[in-house]
Amino acid sequence: MKEQMSNIMFVIAGILWGMEVIPQIIKTIKTKSVKDISLPFFIICLSAYCVYFIGAILINNWYLAFSHIPSFIFISIMLLLIFKYRK
Repeated sequence: MKEQMSNIMFVIAGILWGMEVIPQIIKTIKTKSVKDISLPFFIICLSAYCVYFIGAILINNWYLAFSHIPSFIFISIMLLLIFKYRK
């Protein structure tokens, strides 16, 4: 039961981490401006999520691994927008 609860918490945390960038994605799409957005920040975030995902696989915790997929997707979208709207 304790392990099941911790797995649920990992999934919730992963979803929330993924959602953190959604407001920035929406603002970027609306304004088509990435002037004040830090590219290194998003590259570091993407790298961290990849390392976290690989680490979770290595310890065979699929809940933890899959909980970071939304984060990876949304950070990737933001990086694409940065490259698209960069002048």
